[in-house]
Amino acid sequence: MSLSGHRTEQVTPCRIHITTDPSRIIYVNGVLDSYEGIGIMRTADEHAGKIIIYTTQHDEATVKELLAAMEAEEGLKSTITSVDDEDVVGEGQTVE
Repeated sequence: MSLSGHRTEQVTPCRIHITTDPSRIIYVNGVLDSYEGIGIMRTADEHAGKIIIYTTQHDEATVKELLAAMEAEEGLKSTITSVDDEDVVGEGQTVE
């Protein structure tokens, strides 16, 4: 139970690694930001177009659907290179 008395669910984080055209990184970030709370994007290598999207396993399918829709509608070329749930950030830890 949370402090407000509502039941809380355990959240399992995961990362989706994608590669896209470097010129489209800002576009992907803007679209992802418009879906508040679905995930956080970080650029791993701006020259190679490597992006990591931090999300939850609950939202993973939605993020993948969003990426597929951007590819179909906007011609965005992206490749999901891996999905993992390693390096989970624990309480009191920060992501660098």
